Amino acid sequence: MIFNGSLQSRAVHRRRNRSGFTLIELLVAITILLIVFAMTAGVVSLAINTDRIPSSARTIQASLLGARDRAVRAGKADLNEQPYRGIRFVLDPKFKFGADTTSSAVTGLVYVGNQDDWTDGQVTITAPRTVGVAPAWPASFTSAYLSNARIKIQEGSGAWYRLYDNSGSVELTRDYVGTAGSPFNFILRLPSEILPNEQPLPLDGNVVINLDRSQIPSDWGTAGSYDQSKMELNFNPNGSVYGPLAAQGT
Repeated sequence: MIFNGSLQSRAVHRRRNRSGFTLIELLVAITILLIVFAMTAGVVSLAINTDRIPSSARTIQASLLGARDRAVRAGKADLNEQPYRGIRFVLDPKFKFGADTTSSAVTGLVYVGNQDDWTDGQVTITAPRTVGVAPAWPASFTSAYLSNARIKIQEGSGAWYRLYDNSGSVELTRDYVGTAGSPFNFILRLPSEILPNEQPLPLDGNVVINLDRSQIPSDWGTAGSYDQSKMELNFNPNGSVYGPLAAQGT
């Protein structure tokens, strides 16, 4: 009986000693928990980062559809002017490096539309593409500003021509088909402007479009010197692409 009591006493003593974790067991458990937490956090972070690109793509797609719808509605409201609407890609100045004059990263979009046509005065065509004006256009109508604007010569065939900046001189992108030299009445379709009360729509999170690694229209500029005023995709009232990108099959 004494022997059995001694065994029971030792068994109870061992059970009491095993009622908690040892230090080694506790460290192992903590290590496992940390590993599981790190793996879980990595998966969650990857899922979040992976979702940003599709989310930004949906933002761009929705903006393009919104611009096209705005163009259709504007055309119904004004059948004579044939207005257009579009989006302009917004560059972030934080991504300008070294000798670059402009940023190379698009971080947002903003809605744009046409301005009212300019018809004051007359123009002359010489040499056979140079455009002269009388009286002089406003000082803000620089050759750089008017690059890619369109002008319609009222006399003759009434054809539309596109303008470009030839080292400070405003010229047509193709030869004038009429008789040059005489003053002509005209319609000048000015470059687009940001629509009233519109703010840039940012891409999701830290997503950017790297223009240096993208295939973009030639008139948008080159690495380090992009022209944001040209970085647009516009639609006319019938829902088709309008402007220089239309000729490039966009």
